Amino acid sequence: DIDVVVVGSGIVLAEALVEGWELIPLEREWGADRHSWLLEFEGSRLRLEYEQHSGCWLEATHPDDREVVLWLGRQHGA
Repeated sequence: DIDVVVVGSGIVLAEALVEGWELIPLEREWGADRHSWLLEFEGSRLRLEYEQHSGCWLEATHPDDREVVLWLGRQHGA
């Protein structure tokens, strides 16, 4: 189980989160209705996902980084 913070919907929101939360983009994958970013935050690897019909969410790529996702969610009111 990897913790997930749902952060809303929209590709514009996803891009604003990367900048506003000071996340470092490492990789970006673009699809027809799904986009995915591999990000880094203070040494932790996170994944920001956007699906047209599901919205946008942030998740840890490793169980040790779950607390980072939850901390970011609390800090930014997600």
